[in-house]
Amino acid sequence: MYTPARPPGQRPNLTETETMEQTQTQSEKPFTGEMAIMGREGDTKIMWDKTKPVEVDVARSNFEKLRKEGYSAYAVSDKGDKKGETVREFDPNAERYVFVPPMQAG
Repeated sequence: MYTPARPPGQRPNLTETETMEQTQTQSEKPFTGEMAIMGREGDTKIMWDKTKPVEVDVARSNFEKLRKEGYSAYAVSDKGDKKGETVREFDPNAERYVFVPPMQAG
């Protein structure tokens, strides 16, 4: 098989087998939830793996802290069945939360 020369640092093309192995590895990844926290400087993201109790505890702690600070929390699903549902309690099985800061009078 002919492989053309590539500039140093350029990644080689993956073979079909390598691509298939990557796909299998990606599909076997543990579930990861995500929090997107909107702020003046941009969004901050917090991710957790529901199979790791320490990560779930950190995510729950951040969820509760943000709610106490007045942030509104919305559960968002990538599947399209539920969008923007207001939530008040942390669920480690949620796909994604979006936090919106409290409104300030101007």
